[in-house]
Amino acid sequence: MKYGVISDIHANLEALKVVLAHLDEQKVDQIICLGDVIGYNADPKECIKVVRARALCTIQGNHERMVLGASLVGVRRETIEATEWTRRQLDDEEMRWIEALPEEMLCPVDDRILLVHGSPRDKDEYVLSPDAIRENLNELRRRFPKVKICFFGHSHYPMVIGAPEVHTRFHETRTIALNPDRVYLINPGSVGQPRDGCPLAAWAILDMDKSTITIYRKPYEIQATQKKMIDAGIDKRLAQRLEVGK
Repeated sequence: MKYGVISDIHANLEALKVVLAHLDEQKVDQIICLGDVIGYNADPKECIKVVRARALCTIQGNHERMVLGASLVGVRRETIEATEWTRRQLDDEEMRWIEALPEEMLCPVDDRILLVHGSPRDKDEYVLSPDAIRENLNELRRRFPKVKICFFGHSHYPMVIGAPEVHTRFHETRTIALNPDRVYLINPGSVGQPRDGCPLAAWAILDMDKSTITIYRKPYEIQATQKKMIDAGIDKRLAQRLEVGK
């Protein structure tokens, strides 16, 4: 079984098309989505339509929750404005689909795989520090003793964590061999708004037969995405950040 793992698309249709074309080339068996299909960029309806058609399962991200009315206290002004713009684009049926998404779930075809957006202990946590890594691995073992791999998103930083090893800085495509005796936290990075200093779209393929995870990076038409955002009246700062991956 080969799984394509995507996260944090953020309404970036150009990036999503590149990712899905590659997953088709690689003949993955299933695609799983870790949330934040929408937010920031200019194609929320189109990205929802594609993900609904292609993904085996999708969970809620914080941007889905914000569109549904979650608190925006402490959220930056340009993010609030983009959230309000996104909400105006979506119809009732799309909102019902978003509302029905689970906040976390076991993979429907393999209960050794857990899907969360933030972390196993907090749906909005950024797993970036050594303490957060250690505590979430402990939480994962406590809550889900059968799970071997937990996929998470939210931070937009690709990471493969299998204590004591922590692999980061995936600015180029790289494959990591997985140890069957370890429990892993894996972030595939962001399809549509990378923040690790690399503007290339990021996603992952988990090959269960080979016991490997590959984080892929590929370019997409950033300028086309930026033009759509600016034409839609979305804050230029959100468009500009795509060039630098920050």
